[in-house]
Amino acid sequence: MWRNILSIAVILILVGIVAWNQIDWNKEENYNVVDVTGDTSVEGVAISPPNANRWKEGDTMFDIELSNLEGDIVSIYDSSKPIVLINFWATWCPPCKEEMPDLDQLHQEKSEQIDVFAINVTNTETSENKVQDYQTEHQFSFEILLDKKGEVYDHLKLINLPVSFFVDTETHEIVKRVDGALKYEQMVDIVEEHTK
Repeated sequence: MWRNILSIAVILILVGIVAWNQIDWNKEENYNVVDVTGDTSVEGVAISPPNANRWKEGDTMFDIELSNLEGDIVSIYDSSKPIVLINFWATWCPPCKEEMPDLDQLHQEKSEQIDVFAINVTNTETSENKVQDYQTEHQFSFEILLDKKGEVYDHLKLINLPVSFFVDTETHEIVKRVDGALKYEQMVDIVEEHTK
């Protein structure tokens, strides 16, 4: 008889524990729910962990010095233009490749106002030659820089590609950060807004 009572008590305790764990005790807390089915057709979409320390508008961008495809060291602040666009990309990233022609158009058509620096996150590539081959195939007019060890990408605590920073070359202030691919018209709007 004691055995039966003990068995029933254990079962009731287990049922109580399961019920306790099913109750939502923090009903006030709201969670951001994002569909991550892989649809990249939506512009400007990126996922970041909650409470991530992100470099954002108003922050001061440090001087980025990296080698270009010819092996020369280039500083983003060597630019004489009022604003620079720093874009992080990779050859394996479809949204990155999709926006490259728009970056090229911006660099050519707004050359009085902006310099474009496309920073390849080279440590994620299968080889550095893939970047060179991609440039040889497309002949982009803007400067391609190589973040060979991913140090700049890591320092900025980036977790997605593409990511673009529009930076004022005089104050070194980030005037706009965009996670996800941009279209030419969006880029022009940002440039025009910050070079009045």
